[in-house]
Amino acid sequence: VLLCPPAWFYFSLPLDSRIGRAPIIKFVCHIVSHIYFTILLTTVVLNITHKMYEVTSVMPNPVEWLLLLWLSGNLVSELTNVGGGSGLGIVKVLILVLAAAAIAVHVLAFMLPYLFFPQLDNEEKLHFARTMLYLKNQLFAFALLFAFVEFLDFLTVHHLFGPWAIIIRDLMYDLTRFLVILMLFVAGFTLHVTSIFQPAYQPVDEDSAELMRLSSPEQTLEMLFFSLFGLVEPDSMPPLHLVPEFSKIILKLIFGIYMMVTLIVLINLLIAMMSDTYQRIQAQSDKEWKFGRAILIRQMNKRSATPSPINMLTKLLVVLK
Repeated sequence: VLLCPPAWFYFSLPLDSRIGRAPIIKFVCHIVSHIYFTILLTTVVLNITHKMYEVTSVMPNPVEWLLLLWLSGNLVSELTNVGGGSGLGIVKVLILVLAAAAIAVHVLAFMLPYLFFPQLDNEEKLHFARTMLYLKNQLFAFALLFAFVEFLDFLTVHHLFGPWAIIIRDLMYDLTRFLVILMLFVAGFTLHVTSIFQPAYQPVDEDSAELMRLSSPEQTLEMLFFSLFGLVEPDSMPPLHLVPEFSKIILKLIFGIYMMVTLIVLINLLIAMMSDTYQRIQAQSDKEWKFGRAILIRQMNKRSATPSPINMLTKLLVVLK
């Protein structure tokens, strides 16, 4: 079916037959549709058919029109299957939200130069359009990332990958809870380190003031985040030439406490949480897999066999009747 789109199209039609009502046929049709959708997203994001620097018009190319049709079908599918989502149902919503934002950016790339920047010449308008199209592609790239995550939902039907998919899903929940706690500590340390780099003495010139580049919370947050991966050392920090000498001692003390709290306490807490989740699910992996497969079969029984974008055609025929 994957290598033969006509066969996929035929089995995806809402035919009143025993084959069309079989959950496995519905499952295959939907996963093939998702594979095609992922290929379309990849083609758009990587500019395989049209290089961005060669674009002379913001009008969508044929691949983008096809992707828009597929997204419309996904939206219709979500709206007509309310309440039938699984644990990863939020991923489908995120894909649609990111895609909607990307489409909005594309529309703005077409409208803004004519409505608000009529004074720009054609070259400047083209430069603005390419910038907006680049932003659109980045939003689609995030959607592509979540599209690959959505494959975990399809893997729950397999006896080998099913438990792993459930484990990964639950580990993501653990990671989310951990990030909330981590951000609380990082926010506090960020403001403290930023206060250390606030100049106490008048800068001699602009270059001297520029060296105190950690005087803004955004730059300090970036530094503390990457320090979790061992990319920052106290000696590599900007000079403290506009503050008292004892500030160096305070900085090293605070930075040392931060590293101990995050790397020793919080990271080990994350490892313990993930180990507990893994052992709990692995101990009853057979039950977890069968439960996940039962949910998937239930979804397939409740929903139509027609995946995106063929459901757009079938819904249109229903409306016309």
